[in-house]
Amino acid sequence: MKRRDLLSGLGAMTALGGCASAAPPVLRRASEPLIPSLRMPADASFETWARHLHLPTMRGRPVILALSGGGEDGAFGAGVLSGWSETGRRPTFDLVTGISTGALMAPFAFLGPSQDLELRRIYTSYGEEDILRRRIPGGLVSDSLASSAPMRTLIARHLSDPVIARVAEEHSKGQRLFVVTSNLDTGRPWVWDMGAIAAAGRNDLFRGVTLASASIPGLFPPVTIRIGDVAETHVDGGVNMQLLAVPEAAFANLAATTGRGGHLYILVNNTLEPPPTPVSRRAIPIMQQTFTTMVRAQAAQAVASAGRYAARTGMDFSVATIGRDFDTPWDPSNRFDPAYMRALFAYGRKRAATGQVWSG
Repeated sequence: MKRRDLLSGLGAMTALGGCASAAPPVLRRASEPLIPSLRMPADASFETWARHLHLPTMRGRPVILALSGGGEDGAFGAGVLSGWSETGRRPTFDLVTGISTGALMAPFAFLGPSQDLELRRIYTSYGEEDILRRRIPGGLVSDSLASSAPMRTLIARHLSDPVIARVAEEHSKGQRLFVVTSNLDTGRPWVWDMGAIAAAGRNDLFRGVTLASASIPGLFPPVTIRIGDVAETHVDGGVNMQLLAVPEAAFANLAATTGRGGHLYILVNNTLEPPPTPVSRRAIPIMQQTFTTMVRAQAAQAVASAGRYAARTGMDFSVATIGRDFDTPWDPSNRFDPAYMRALFAYGRKRAATGQVWSG
């Protein structure tokens, strides 16, 4: 079985699709006056988005990178960023967005090639035992099938205080970093302004949002964020969307959002054109393949929508996805297999280094 033949984004009944989340920490320091300045609903008005975007940059020739979900297939994106750096042509990004595994990758992509080694460590050095701890029986008697305490430790190690301080520094220069979570209580996606969170010194919230964005509901515990007297339940941003490239508010305000030019890059940690895969006529395989198809279609629609936005605003547009030529087998019983992830990292790195990864 090939990893790319299965869902790479979301769903407890399928293969693991996002990075694991913490056992449900309650971010008690989150306060009602502060939180609204650090996040917004994805369907917010343009006026709300404008308060979080650096409009002088966006109205110039912005360089934007959107990172999708994909779990262990995030090794592809990490490899692409590394190989891109090797060419000497990787740009500085004015805006980076991430969902699920893309949320984990986003701060390092945001900070530039100096963080490539850190990304390589994250996506090639750890196995399943470093990511999750299976619960027995789990699910029926708890809020998840697995504990993600090991992943919480990894998040704390790699998103250290110095790394978050650097995010705050770049934010002060006008660069923006956004991560998406899904609020299960309301069913709405929320966009977190990670640079603003870093600048506010809310390192606990920064790590908690990253965890939440990658918490597959049912498989991993949700992250609880308390706002005043209200405790919100946040999980994998892939519940609502596979990537954040262009919000609806931008389509409704083309002239106010961006000038002519710039470049929009979308890095999909999945394949959008899988080969035909025979499906067993049994309930669970049918459910798995159906859900995988739905998620992949959602990602394809987001890519197409972003392409239309780029065309209307005169932006260059580039997309990178895992190709059919990557055929390293993946064992669903051994999730986060380092050998598989190293092979996918090398594949992404080679394609980027040789200029074969981006298509328009």
